[in-house]
This record gives sequence, structure tokens and C-alpha cells, in this order.
Amino acid sequence: MKQFKLLGVAMLVSGMLSAGMAQAADVDAVIQQRKGVMGIIGANMGFMGCTLKGACDAGPKVTLKQAQSLAFAASISLATFAENVKGASVKTTASPKIWDDWASYKKGMQIMEERALDLVDAVKSGDKGSMGAAMKGLGETCKGCHDNYREK
Repeated sequence: MKQFKLLGVAMLVSGMLSAGMAQAADVDAVIQQRKGVMGIIGANMGFMGCTLKGACDAGPKVTLKQAQSLAFAASISLATFAENVKGASVKTTASPKIWDDWASYKKGMQIMEERALDLVDAVKSGDKGSMGAAMKGLGETCKGCHDNYREK
């Protein structure tokens, strides 16, 4: 059930993006959208970790859908940060360094997307070793970005 909720959130975020996030008048909505996209990534990372540890067993079809949901969220995540909005009342951990060092941030986000697609391929293979390696690479990419562009 939780997986279906996450997929629903992913579809909702997709619809919000197609409506033109850059034109959003409400800066709080921009921040909420970012948080939603990153939340989808985090939730799916948690599920994949649980699966690899053997604590969760939703089956290969659901595991693939989770990896695909993660990859989809990764593919739209950069767009949610394109606009450096100020004055939001919603709390954010996004560091101003994101926009000060946009080229590096963008490169990191593109690497995250590539590694998320690697995870999808690994899940399709059914090989837990490949899945573990893909998760490790993706997790390292996430950590690098969080260390540099996320305020605590």
C-alpha cells in the first residue's frame, strides 16, 4: 500500500512540474515541491535498503516500481531547484551554495539521475550484488550533495 502512495505522490509531482513550476507565484509551493521530490527519493532509498537487507520483501515487481519511482524523481529533481526563491515561510535545508555553485550542483544531480537508472537496471537483473553496488554508488552521490548543499 505504501508503494502505491509513493507512486501517487510521484505522479502528483509530475503534474505540478508540467504546470510550470518556474512560473509559480507562491514561493512556499516551490519549496514544498522540492521537499516532495526529495522525499520520494528518500522513501524509495529506504525501501531499497530494506529490501537489500532482507527486512522487506515486496517482490520483484514492486521493487522494480520503487526503483523506477526513484529514477523518475531523480529525473525531475534538478528542475525543482532551478529557481532560487527567497522569502518562503516553509523551512528548507537547501543551502544558498546550490545557486552560488550551480554548475557543480547540476553535475551532481545529473550523476544522481544516472546512478538511479543504474539501480533500475540492477533491479531488472535480479542480482542482489548488482543492486547493492548500484545503491552504494547512488548513496555516495546523495551523501556528497547533502554534505555540500544541505544545511543541517
